[in-house]
Amino acid sequence: MSRYVYDFGVRLIICKKCRFACVAGEVESHLDGGADHATRSAGKRRAITQKVQQIPEILVNQAQLGVSFQFSDPACAAVPFLQRPADDGLGCRRYPYISRALQKIQKHCRTAHGWVNPLAKGRWRREGQGKKAAAADLPWREGVRYQKFFRARAASGWFEESMLATYGGNLAADEEGRRRTADGAGGVNVELTWVKEMGWAKYFEGKDLVELYEAGAGPVSGAARARLRDATAREEQQRLARLGGSFDREMAKCAKRFEAVPYETLRWLASIDPNKPAGRPFGTKDHASSMDRYRAYWTRYLCYCVRAWRLGRDGAGVRYGVRFSDAQWAALDDVARLLDGDGDGDGGGDPDEGPDENLGGGLGGGLTGAGNASTEEALDRSVFQFWIDGARRS
Repeated sequence: MSRYVYDFGVRLIICKKCRFACVAGEVESHLDGGADHATRSAGKRRAITQKVQQIPEILVNQAQLGVSFQFSDPACAAVPFLQRPADDGLGCRRYPYISRALQKIQKHCRTAHGWVNPLAKGRWRREGQGKKAAAADLPWREGVRYQKFFRARAASGWFEESMLATYGGNLAADEEGRRRTADGAGGVNVELTWVKEMGWAKYFEGKDLVELYEAGAGPVSGAARARLRDATAREEQQRLARLGGSFDREMAKCAKRFEAVPYETLRWLASIDPNKPAGRPFGTKDHASSMDRYRAYWTRYLCYCVRAWRLGRDGAGVRYGVRFSDAQWAALDDVARLLDGDGDGDGGGDPDEGPDENLGGGLGGGLTGAGNASTEEALDRSVFQFWIDGARRS
């Protein structure tokens, strides 16, 4: 039985040698025919036949094959033990009929569907109609993948395979294209309330969402940055890390200032009622994880804005769909220029490793310690100003 495999879907055995199917009652004659099969004694052929006929519900003869056999669903993949699928088939669009010959598929469409060939004698192709347009008007499809169970007699026709796989691939490509833009079909019935309130689909219509996501990526870790082979990418990540470090310093300063604000003032800051202070004073989040998450979001926002700045004010509107007020753009310009102002992208040391002890003085020694601190303070002030301007509505 190692010569055969049973396909439960079609209730037939398939010969692994010739890669065609066989009904149970013809196994012995099948093994006795052809150079590939005449390798066993008559006794062994009969023993194999008896084992095959004991398989429950297997199709036994040509009569059962003509009545009970059903071809594999086109949605299914190729039948693995049959001969490999060919892809030059012509398949009817309305009926599961496949042929390799153009004349046969044309005859089928004429007799079964009343099709009239528009390119018959005396008829001309419409002006400007190319081959692709003409093919789209035909009642059959080209490039159909097909297989065959039998060489001849009942159920010997071609059948299509992988229709669902082909359709699924096209659908996946369409879905990927839709997911990359904000103008997917569906309208208000599929929009979330938050999406409608924020006007997300309107502002980002036609924009590449993957590009927007990458623009908002925060700086990578110091270890990941060290593994970058591209010097330009490594320097850019160094700048973004400096930007994140500057924001963290400003956050720490602001949190520290809470200690100098009167308790009653903090209650009024936390209140949403102009006539009544809140019971709990305004302050930072209780959980460190929450603070870390908010800092990460703001760092990503700052990185996004710096990347938008590199496109120019008009380019940022076209590519990213983002608009800045005059005050926001001026503050962002200060931040970005301070990040890029050191030329070599070093920025006075790796923010993940602390200050560089080898920062020498003099004209050839790069930034001095005092100069580095001054640049850091200037960057912090610019980040804080942009932070305030960015939080305001333009």
